[in-house]
Amino acid sequence: MATGFLCQTCFCTSKEQFLFFSKRSFVFFRSNVKVPFGAKRMLYPGSIRFRKSTVTCKSVPNFLSNVLIGFSAGCIASLIGAGGGVVLTPVFVTFYGLTQKEAQGTSLIAVSFNSFVASLIYLLGGRVLVLPAFFLTLTALFTARIGAKVTTKLNNHLLRKYFGLLLVVLSLLLPLRQRLQLSLGRALISTQDKGSFLSTVLYLVSGGIAGFLSGLLGIGGGIILVPFLAGVLAIPQHFAQGTALLGMLFPSFSASYVHWSQRNVNKRLLPGVIVGIILGSFVGSNLALLVSERLLRIVCCVIFFLIGFRFISTSEQ
Repeated sequence: MATGFLCQTCFCTSKEQFLFFSKRSFVFFRSNVKVPFGAKRMLYPGSIRFRKSTVTCKSVPNFLSNVLIGFSAGCIASLIGAGGGVVLTPVFVTFYGLTQKEAQGTSLIAVSFNSFVASLIYLLGGRVLVLPAFFLTLTALFTARIGAKVTTKLNNHLLRKYFGLLLVVLSLLLPLRQRLQLSLGRALISTQDKGSFLSTVLYLVSGGIAGFLSGLLGIGGGIILVPFLAGVLAIPQHFAQGTALLGMLFPSFSASYVHWSQRNVNKRLLPGVIVGIILGSFVGSNLALLVSERLLRIVCCVIFFLIGFRFISTSEQ
């Protein structure tokens, strides 16, 4: 049909025919080509209409805006030892208009790249416990895929509410680390006994829980592991963050593949966000190595509490 329009336009014999067929060709192309910013424009003689397209974004910012958002998420997440999903998912839902599933799948892919860069920096800086990270990966690698697969079957609003409550509890638990050490006993949480059977079981269990939540909610999992490693197992804050990032590296990629196969990913946002989150993770990881442990713990508590409150307040939206 389009070819016919062009042929008729090119071989018309009068000015009136040329204008007539040119107008018909213009109307045809504009009514069948998607506008890249989320609307499909339908043109008719004497009127203009808009029809909603299949694009889920309310408005897709340009590439530089995506880079800036990814940079902020990567910097904040690497500074507190998280992957970045807790920052990206609310942004994607609130400002980009993505559905919850699309926001989780898209953020998890970006989180995977953030975890790779940040864990490498922590590893080169000597702030990673490799054996505990291996134990975390063993169980998280399987549970992350399970969490990603059951995303479509559970009430995400209720899960977000419970997860917010968990973050608030963890934010209050982390400052009580010293008292927690005395109450549980040094045999359980001593930093000198990382290879004991009990500590290994705790690593496996915590890794499985963090992996499941990572795949289910589109988060890195570090936001669960860091308070647990620092508060319960008494691992120094910097080591807890580096170990959590490395332990959740492969599980986040595994869950990302599941979300990608289920088409829960907005591919248009990924390039800019990935570039930004890689740059942000590099900056945040280097800043974390220079900040004192006490100050870093306070920052973690505040951010965990704010994010938890955000999850609770938006769980019904």
